Amino acid sequence: MPRAQGEAIRRALIDEGALDVTRKVRLVGDHLLLPLIDTQARHGHEVVMADLQKIGPKHVDYRDLLPADLSDAEREALPTSFDVIGHVLIIKIPAALQAREAAIAAALLEATPRVETVAHDDGVQGELRTRALRILAGEPTTLTTHTEYGVRILVDPATCYFSPRLATERYRVAKLVADGEIIVDLMAGVAPFALVIARHAKPAHIDAVDLNAAAIALAHRNVAINKMADIIHCEAADARVWVAAHEGMADRVITNLPHSAHAFLEAALSVLKPTGGVWHYHGIHAPEDLGRHLAELAERAARIGRTIEVKGTRIVRAFSPRENHYAVDFDVR
Repeated sequence: MPRAQGEAIRRALIDEGALDVTRKVRLVGDHLLLPLIDTQARHGHEVVMADLQKIGPKHVDYRDLLPADLSDAEREALPTSFDVIGHVLIIKIPAALQAREAAIAAALLEATPRVETVAHDDGVQGELRTRALRILAGEPTTLTTHTEYGVRILVDPATCYFSPRLATERYRVAKLVADGEIIVDLMAGVAPFALVIARHAKPAHIDAVDLNAAAIALAHRNVAINKMADIIHCEAADARVWVAAHEGMADRVITNLPHSAHAFLEAALSVLKPTGGVWHYHGIHAPEDLGRHLAELAERAARIGRTIEVKGTRIVRAFSPRENHYAVDFDVR
């Protein structure tokens, strides 16, 4: 951006959590290059690729900080990926490395910028599909603030379902929303879809519904933090019960509960206007099973007088060696 705007935008990027504070700003003629944490354009300025100088020590791989007595088999089994939500790093460590958990957590804490808590993911549990987290190192709290696409999201991954890997999907959906739409998110969690949509589109109203009262409590706080109370309404309720009182109201409905969203087909389609709308469906399937599953959804829709047509399918992330998390856009009539 022009040099004169640099300081104001730098401060705004810091507030949004979007500035890469590990790299230096560069002056090029009368313009500044500010380092971002991603490739998303912000504040009306162009994103370009540039090699900006690192600040401080060179990036450290956590595996280089582990004890030298790890066997070759143990090093081969070390995790190569993890989630970072705000200041919380969440990792799954193989059972074979259980005796090394403390050393692995300490190395991750030292090697990963801005991380203050390392927690182990013991798996998803219960009807609300929350993660069972064990804190291995750092601060004894999992309540944190995650920032994406210009919104601040208060979340506790120990009590609320949340995936930072859906950030691109949330922004993609936001860019599809037409002015004046009414939107319903039936598995809203702490309302990340609603927040990103309200930031990057001009809907008339968004209802964020979730069975998890703890998630909705944080959703209310997120709406207040981002000053979106005039657009987003949050409610703790069972999706089917809520839809029964709000049939035929929405232009667009989101069901981001990939293990069981298929069970909510009737609720999702019933909340859409009689004239039709869009259903953003999430599911976890093997690639060879996806076509059959979508055909079954279409048959169920026909039984309640709806026609659904696939307008787009994308892989959100790999879920297991055999399965993917898919996002499917249905045109509903």
